[in-house]
Amino acid sequence: MNRDKIFVHIDGDAFFVACEVARRPELAGLSVVVGEERGIVTALSYEAKRIGIKRGDPIFKIRKEYKSVVVLQSHFDLYLKYSHMLYSILTEYTSEVEAYSVDECFMSFPSDYFKNINLEEFFSNLKRRVKMETGITYSFGISYSKVTAKLASKHNKPDGLCFFLDEEELLRIYKIKSVSEIWGIGLATKKSLESLGIITIDDFVNYDIKLLDKYFNKNIMELYHELRWDNRLGIIKESKDLKSLQATRSFTNITNDKSYVFSELSRNIEQAAERLSTLDLYTNEFIIFLKTHTKSLEYSKTIGIKIKLKEYTRDVRVLIREACDVYERVYDTKNKYKKTGVSMLNLKKVNQIESSLLDLLVQNKREEKDLSGIINSIKNKVGAGKLCLASSLVSRKSRETALIRRNINDNYFYNLPLPYMGIVFCK
Repeated sequence: MNRDKIFVHIDGDAFFVACEVARRPELAGLSVVVGEERGIVTALSYEAKRIGIKRGDPIFKIRKEYKSVVVLQSHFDLYLKYSHMLYSILTEYTSEVEAYSVDECFMSFPSDYFKNINLEEFFSNLKRRVKMETGITYSFGISYSKVTAKLASKHNKPDGLCFFLDEEELLRIYKIKSVSEIWGIGLATKKSLESLGIITIDDFVNYDIKLLDKYFNKNIMELYHELRWDNRLGIIKESKDLKSLQATRSFTNITNDKSYVFSELSRNIEQAAERLSTLDLYTNEFIIFLKTHTKSLEYSKTIGIKIKLKEYTRDVRVLIREACDVYERVYDTKNKYKKTGVSMLNLKKVNQIESSLLDLLVQNKREEKDLSGIINSIKNKVGAGKLCLASSLVSRKSRETALIRRNINDNYFYNLPLPYMGIVFCK
């Protein structure tokens, strides 16, 4: 077991709902659900869970069967503001911070950092500060690997502070927890493990490693080692050393409108290309994917197609053109869709690209520079959020219209809590 590093997982408690309640304190303690604009429950408070409401339940059913439940629309830009607040606080303590999702972060410290610092007091104070400055609660899990830290944060929710730093205690926990509680173990993998007699985490970590390696892929084996405090998953920070990046987003409404679905895909490609430019990276292959909608959330299907390019690029025009050709072949009018996304793969800097491809890149870069100069000039005049590709326009207009409609009677902007400015003592 490796105890050289302390890993921390910080997980928002019913995060979307918590953000809404933070701006409307009168809703505290009530059964609250979010997702009115999509027609299904996308997030819910712990009080709503206790009366039997589940994620994915239809909103019309909630209104019919649970008269006292408060139904709210989503404000994703609000949730991002809170996410950025958390990240800003954590990076004051260490540069080793990973924004894993909008409501989750990892951070790490060398174990000897706490040689002369009381570890429990340190994280109690950090947790108290996060709650005071954001107005919402997070559960903290602290352990010697990312996987066990995430297990710890889930162990004592909500508003928990859990330390899995004692080996004997951790092994006792493994005996009572299902293998499905391991981060990264989905339904299919759970069934495969159960077919081998692996029911608990204890069964998993004590199974013959050679057989596990034979039956399962590298990702599952990494979990096995992480559970034994043999660190395989470090903190991942967005930097110029990224090997891949993704942009994805769910639709406001389920649809089979071909032009709308492509416009959403185009917007994701635009965002990914902007990140490539910011990080000074290029790609020669990417994946586009469409997620279909079914009545059962469990059986939704994701259609992903990998596109190989002739040369490295980050020119959004090239990426959109290639995606359009593939989209025409994979789009099916019989399906309804709820999400699109793009993953940029095999990312490289200029000095990492083979010389045989470099001439093509240089030529494309000249063209890209001319276009980028024009675009940046316009953005500087009108603002970055005012410009998009024509292929993304349908998506943009649709989302702006939906946002205006949602905010007519519920504009969160004017109800954000004041920032924490410290304590003032008056004589």
